[in-house]
Amino acid sequence: AHSIKCRQVGLAWTGGKGKTSSAGADDSTGVYLWGASVLLSRWLVQKRSLLKGKRVCELGAGCGLPSLTAWIHTEADLVIATDLFQPTLENLAFNVALNRAVRGRKHMEVQGLDWADQGTWPKEQVDVCLGSDLIYDREQVPLLVSVIDALLQPSGLFLYACPPLRDGLPLLLETLEAKGYTCTSFPAPAEWYRNPLDASVATRDADYAIHLPELKEQFEGSSDDPNGPINLYTIQKADA
Repeated sequence: AHSIKCRQVGLAWTGGKGKTSSAGADDSTGVYLWGASVLLSRWLVQKRSLLKGKRVCELGAGCGLPSLTAWIHTEADLVIATDLFQPTLENLAFNVALNRAVRGRKHMEVQGLDWADQGTWPKEQVDVCLGSDLIYDREQVPLLVSVIDALLQPSGLFLYACPPLRDGLPLLLETLEAKGYTCTSFPAPAEWYRNPLDASVATRDADYAIHLPELKEQFEGSSDDPNGPINLYTIQKADA
């Protein structure tokens, strides 16, 4: 199996409204690698057969680990990694280039996508949307639902990783279900929180604690995150 190379970056960012701004162009959270994206990526490897021959789009891709996983470890026909914050898009493009030697030059794109601007959305619908911990409050839900509903083909899947107590999640699920979507979920298996970093790297244990503390704490049972551990959601759009 091929390892995935995925860079996160540090920013001296003084613009915008802060890292969790609802304005995507100012949201700097995507330059950091979050635990939910690791768990979503491990789930995609388990569900690789679902992605065979499919068009896949990751929303709020950040560093792009789930997109890279779909690109490298499945037979998806096309993977589109999307975000909006310019340094995030630049880092996404860097991470794609970093893995070109493994996957070749085809089948993955990086695209700027503003949930509030339909002109930036992919022109063709996709079979699968991916997302990890995309919303932090209720006001973001209508835009996300609009994007998902526009991008997914009938019977398409939205595969989502998120803590079950995250603000806005109940409204997201309720709104999609009101549109005819069906939703099932399960908690991420405990072993998926295990250190995902390359075993050949001497500093992997220290890096695990520094860069993925939420995974390490959940794995060791020491987490005090009020939002809880990560759930994995299969959300399916109705037939036409």
